[in-house]
Amino acid sequence: MPAPAVSPRSFAGFTLVELMVTIAVIAILATIVIPTYQAQIRKSRRTEARTALLDAAAREEQYYATHNNYSTAGPDLGYAALPST
Repeated sequence: MPAPAVSPRSFAGFTLVELMVTIAVIAILATIVIPTYQAQIRKSRRTEARTALLDAAAREEQYYATHNNYSTAGPDLGYAALPST
């Protein structure tokens, strides 16, 4: 029994058209996904900043209740990384 005939097309790789369609689909998906991702990052950073500001305000009010004036330096509030003014 002779071996079945195999067409040369079955061993060929991707055609240029197939690669271009794949690249186009990836580009379309990227134009949708990247702005959405950046918006989520921005939203999470805003939430983080709001939390930090509310924490600083609460510490400042606690300092004011104890010392009857507002602090002028970060370490007074327990923030070692804040610069003093």
